[in-house]
Amino acid sequence: MANVESSDFPFDIVPEMAALKIVGCDMPVEMGGKGMNAIDAGACMYELARGDASIATFYLLHHSLGQFTLMKLA
Repeated sequence: MANVESSDFPFDIVPEMAALKIVGCDMPVEMGGKGMNAIDAGACMYELARGDASIATFYLLHHSLGQFTLMKLA
């Protein structure tokens, strides 16, 4: 919660999130995702938001504006 009070984003955990392979969890396996359904992906998002809303927002924007757009349009 220290980053909430100081309004700093914990950029040091981004590589740790990548190591967990949770980013893009509902993307198809052949595109590098986990292939989870929407319910499981939502549960992952819920757990991130439970820890820190800024991390959940980062995850959501990375997925919806980045990965999902590329998956659908590229």
